Amino acid sequence: GADLPAAGGAAGEFVWSDGAFLAALKAGDWVLLDELNLAPQPVLEGLNAVLDHRAEVFVPELGQTFRCPPTFRVFAAQNPVQEGGGRKGLPKSFLNRFTRVHVEPMSADDLNHIAKALHPEIPVESVSAMVRFNDLLAMASNVAGGSFARAGAPWEFNLRDILRWCDLAERSTTLSPEVAVERLFGTLFLQRLRTYADREQCAEFFKDAFGYLPPSVVERQLFVHGDTLCIGDARITRGESKMCDADDSKFNLIPGQFEALEAVAHCVQRGWMSILVGAAASGKTTIVQLLATLSGNKLRQAALTAATDTSELLGSFEQRDPSRDRAAIEED
Repeated sequence: GADLPAAGGAAGEFVWSDGAFLAALKAGDWVLLDELNLAPQPVLEGLNAVLDHRAEVFVPELGQTFRCPPTFRVFAAQNPVQEGGGRKGLPKSFLNRFTRVHVEPMSADDLNHIAKALHPEIPVESVSAMVRFNDLLAMASNVAGGSFARAGAPWEFNLRDILRWCDLAERSTTLSPEVAVERLFGTLFLQRLRTYADREQCAEFFKDAFGYLPPSVVERQLFVHGDTLCIGDARITRGESKMCDADDSKFNLIPGQFEALEAVAHCVQRGWMSILVGAAASGKTTIVQLLATLSGNKLRQAALTAATDTSELLGSFEQRDPSRDRAAIEED
C-alpha cells in the first residue's frame, strides 16, 4: 500500500490505501502472484514473513502487524527463466516454501477443444488445420540450431495465436469464416516473420497443415465508404477528424508497406495492441501516422528513452507556477 491523495479531500491531504495483497490478506481472500520470478528482491523479502511460520506482515508506514486469517491462501505462477525478459532463478530457500506443481503444455486436442468451443462459426476442419499449422511453427522455431525464424527469436506460437486467428476470421465483415481463415493467415503470421526465407517456409507449413498453399492477394484496395475506412479486408470506423486531401497530405503510401498497414488496421479493428518492428527509417512511425490520418483519429507521440520515467507518461504532482496559468490564458 501507499499514501495517496484523499478523494475529495483538501489540497495536500493524503490517506493510506491498501495494496491488492494487503487488502486480500485482511479479507481472508486468495491471492495469485503471477510472474513471480519477475519481482525484484525487496518484494520477495517483504513476502518472507507471510510465507514462513510467522504468517504475518508488518507495515512500517502504519506501525501495524497483520496476521493471515485461516482462509487466506497464496498461489504463485511463473514462466521458465529461459524466456528472458528479466526473469531470474529464485532462491531455493524461497521456493521451498511453496509446493511446486508442473503444468504440462496444452496438447493438440486441448487446443482444438478450446478453439471449437469459443469459435463455433469456424468450420471444424479449419480449426484442426489451424492447430496443426501452429504446432508446426512452434516445433520449427524451437529446434536447437535450426535455421527457421532465427531473426527475431525467441518466438512463442501458442493458443493466443489460434484464438486471434479464429477471432479475425469469425468477425470478418467481408469474408466468410472459412475464406477468412486463409486470407487473414498472412496478417498474423507472415507479417510477424522478419525474412523472406522464413515467410516462404511459413507458407510451406500452411500447405502441410491445410493441403494447399495460402491464396495470394493480387490486389488490395484502400478507400473510404461512408464513415468506414477500408484497407484490404480490414474495416475501421472513422473518427471525427477531417481527412485531408491526398494532394495536401505529407504522407504517401508505398506499395511495399500496404501489407503492414492492413495488418495494423486489423489490430485497430479488433482493439489489439500492435508493435511495429523494422530497421531504422523503414517507415514504422509513418505507417501509424498515415493510418491515424486516414481514419480521422488524433495521434499523440511519446518518444521513449532509457531515461524515460513513468511520470512522463502518466503524470505527476508538480509545484504550481502562476506564470504558467497566465501564459495559457494569453495563448487562448
